[in-house]
Amino acid sequence: MIPTPASEYNLRNLKVSFNTSQAVLVQGEVGCGKSFLVKTLAESFGVYDTMVQVNVDDSFDSRDLLGKFSATDVPGAFEWVSGPLTTAVKSGLWILMEDIDLASFDVFSVLLSLLEESTLFLPDKNERIRAHPNFKIIATQQLRVVGDTLTTRKGVSIPFVELWGVTVLKSLTPEEMCDVATSMYTVPRSIVSALSLLPPLLFGNALLTIRSLLKWCKRVSRRLPGGNASGSFISSTIREMMFREAFDCMLSGFSMCNEVIALTSILAESMGILPNVADSLINHSKPEMAMGKDYFLVGRVTIPLYTPLATFSQSSTVFAATRHSMTLLERIAAAVDAKENVLLTGETGVGKTFVVQYLAD
Repeated sequence: MIPTPASEYNLRNLKVSFNTSQAVLVQGEVGCGKSFLVKTLAESFGVYDTMVQVNVDDSFDSRDLLGKFSATDVPGAFEWVSGPLTTAVKSGLWILMEDIDLASFDVFSVLLSLLEESTLFLPDKNERIRAHPNFKIIATQQLRVVGDTLTTRKGVSIPFVELWGVTVLKSLTPEEMCDVATSMYTVPRSIVSALSLLPPLLFGNALLTIRSLLKWCKRVSRRLPGGNASGSFISSTIREMMFREAFDCMLSGFSMCNEVIALTSILAESMGILPNVADSLINHSKPEMAMGKDYFLVGRVTIPLYTPLATFSQSSTVFAATRHSMTLLERIAAAVDAKENVLLTGETGVGKTFVVQYLAD
């Protein structure tokens, strides 16, 4: 962990909650470090390797936590398979439930007896389990900024919030985000500082989070020539590369509306790029595609081939290299090159699956 005033403050408060409460609710904005700090403290307590982690959503029900009877190889025979919460309660493990506010009321009804009496009731077995003394439940809840206040995503508090030890985490300041980014990656601090001062919101979502900033830093540091990170002079070619990466990391997931166009201009200005050049890079330029003996090149991205060129054939594949398809191919290739997860959205028939298959081939 890179120490900053906000992270050290959050860590101290969270440690107090862990020492005084069996059930801890960690609240904060996206990217403030909720899960990271919980895992950091779990390591310091020596329980990280055994900690159970569960990602909660609205499709999650009580059986996913408690367990259920499952059919065996013997016809007509069933065996009990414990869920993650039951296992943690019996064995005295820590359990981390991500995004607890997305859970259904069915899940909270299961947790009520655990929070009030330190017992867990299994209705399918008609059995009540006493929680192990070392058991601890930690949940995270994402907050959103509305004006000058923080509010939950659903606009209401989670049920039985008074039974939790609640810790609200501070978000990193722009200066702290800059310190973290430049400590982890070799990137120009002047550009990182300019990015950290971008407008905070887009459609109610955070435009720049520590996640998106570190994603941009990781991509840029891989493409920067040696010595350019600390130097005061940054060539126009490098600035254009950094702008393309910043647009992909922060804005490419939104439709091109007036707000996105305005933010694109602000983003270009932070990189020292003229607005007309930025417009050309985003809306008019067409990435080139080429293939060597052991690499595949599309735009600014070069990916090594896993299949020797002698055994590779595209003769059966017809690919219309339009500006739109080539731009999409370049963005996917950039994410693949950086080992990032990719979510493609769009109407049926726009080519989501085909582009991925073409790149994979």
